Amino acid sequence: MNFKFLSTFILVLFSLNHSIGQVTFQKTYGGANSDNASIVQQTNDGGYIIGGFTKSYGAGNFDNYLIKTNEFGDTLWTRVMGDAFYNKINCLKQTADGGYVLTGFTDYDVFLIKTDFQGFVQWKKKFGFSQTNGGHSVFQTQDGGYSLTGLVFTGNPSNAHSFLIKTDALGITSWIKIYGGVLSNMGSSAIPTIDGGYFLTGCSPELNVGSWNDFVIIKTDASGDTLWTKKFGFPGGHEFAYGAIELPDGYLISGHGMNLSGNNGLFLMKIDLNGNQSWCKSYPGGNSPMTSAAPCVVLNKNTDGGFIINSYISSGHGMSIIRTDSSGNILFVHNLEGITGTTTYFGSGSPTLDGGYVLTGTTNWLGAGNYDMKLIKMDSLGFSGCYESNLFDTAFSFVFPQNPYALLVDTIAELITPLDYSYSSGGIVTTQCTTVGLNDDENINSVSIESFPNPFTDEITVQNTNIGATIILFDATGRKVLEKIATDVEIILDTQKLNNGFYWIQYNFKGKIESLKVVKL
Repeated sequence: MNFKFLSTFILVLFSLNHSIGQVTFQKTYGGANSDNASIVQQTNDGGYIIGGFTKSYGAGNFDNYLIKTNEFGDTLWTRVMGDAFYNKINCLKQTADGGYVLTGFTDYDVFLIKTDFQGFVQWKKKFGFSQTNGGHSVFQTQDGGYSLTGLVFTGNPSNAHSFLIKTDALGITSWIKIYGGVLSNMGSSAIPTIDGGYFLTGCSPELNVGSWNDFVIIKTDASGDTLWTKKFGFPGGHEFAYGAIELPDGYLISGHGMNLSGNNGLFLMKIDLNGNQSWCKSYPGGNSPMTSAAPCVVLNKNTDGGFIINSYISSGHGMSIIRTDSSGNILFVHNLEGITGTTTYFGSGSPTLDGGYVLTGTTNWLGAGNYDMKLIKMDSLGFSGCYESNLFDTAFSFVFPQNPYALLVDTIAELITPLDYSYSSGGIVTTQCTTVGLNDDENINSVSIESFPNPFTDEITVQNTNIGATIILFDATGRKVLEKIATDVEIILDTQKLNNGFYWIQYNFKGKIESLKVVKL
C-alpha cells in the first residue's frame, strides 16, 4: 500500500475519533394529569420541537401542547393553546422563516396554525366539514403556502374520505379535494413530490369483505387531480399504509398488515413512478412490533441510503426502531422499553443532524403524572443510554396482491369558523438517562477504554474493560458483527473473517457507554 495514502488515511481516522460526540438521552415532559406527544422534529438550531396535547395545563378538556428544547432535551419554552373542546396537534413542520405550522383537530374540526420561532401564533384557521375528523399531516409548499390532509366523514359516519387542502402563505384556501372510493377511504398522510404534486397513503375496506382493509396510494398533480391510484392487500387481511418517501425512481411505503405466511407485521414496499411493485419486505418481529397510527412521520430515509421504520411494541411496553439498507434488509432492531405493568406508545421519529435518531411518544412510567410526553435521542447505532434492548428480526420478501379500486374525486365547500384559543404554558421535565455517545473524549462517566492496534488486521485488543461489560463491534452500516462479554481487563476480538473498512467498538458497562472508531486494512 502507498505509505503516503496510509498516513493520510490514519490521520483522517484519528481526527474523526476526536470529533464532537452524539448526545443521547431519555426525558419526559408533563404535569400531574395526562400529556401526549404525537410528533417531533429536529429544528434548525439542533434542538427539538414536540407537539401533542395536555390535560395538565390550559383552559379546556385537552389543549394543544407545544414544547421547544435544546439539543440536550432541556426545555426552552412551552406553549399551551386550547378552548373548551378536545384539541390535539397531530403534525407540525418548521417553516422557511424559522417558525412552525401545525395541524390537528379541535372539536373534530381541522385547524391550521402558523407560529413564529418562539411558538407565538401569527394566524390560525379552523376548517369545518360534515363530521370532520381532523388534520393529519401538513407541510409548506414550494410557493410558500401550505398543504394539509386528514379525514372527513361525508354523510354516513362510516364513509370516511381523505381531504387535501391547499392554502396560500396566510392560510387562505386555494382549493380543496376529497378522495373516496366505492366504500370508505381513510387517509393517513401525504407528502409533496418533486413535480409539485402529492402522494397520499391510506386504507379502504375490501370490496365485498366488510370491515377488512386494503391500503391505498394516490398520486396527484399540483392541483390535486388524480394521476393514478393503487389498492393492495390480502383477502381477509388488515393492511394500512402510514408513511411514504419519494425516491429518484419511485416511492417507498411503510405500513402494517398481513404477509404471505398469514402473519401480521410491519412492511416496506418499493414501487416505481407508475405505482408498480419493485419489492416488498415484511418484518413480523419477535416481540410483535406493529406500526403506530401516527399520521405525520413514521418512515424516514437515512443518510446512507437506507431507511428507518419507527413503531411500538403491541404489548404497549415500548417503542422500537428498525434500520434497513436501501433494499429493506435489516441492519438492526432496537426496542426502547418500559416495564411490565406500564404503557409506552410511539408517536413519531426522524433522523437527526448528527447521524442519530429521535423518537417521541407517550408513557406512564417515571414521569410527572398519569401520562407524559417522552423524548428519546439515540446515537447512530440506535442506543440511547438506558432501558433498551436489541431485537432480532428477519425481513421476508413477498408480493402484495393488487385489487380493483374505483376512486371518486370531488370538491367540497369549506366552512371557516373562528378559532378562539386561550394561551398558557407549563411542564415538568423528568430525566431518565443522559449520556454523550459516539466520539466524545469528555463522555460523562467515561470508562476510558482503549484499543490497539488501529488500524488492525486479524485481531484487535480492547483495554481497561470491566468484568461483565458488553463489547460489540459494528460495521460502518451499523450491523453488529461481533459481541463479547468482558471476563478480564483486556479482551481480544478475533477479526480474521471481517472485511476491510471502518468499524465501531461499543463498550457498555452498567449503562455507561463509550464508542471508538477503528479500521481494518
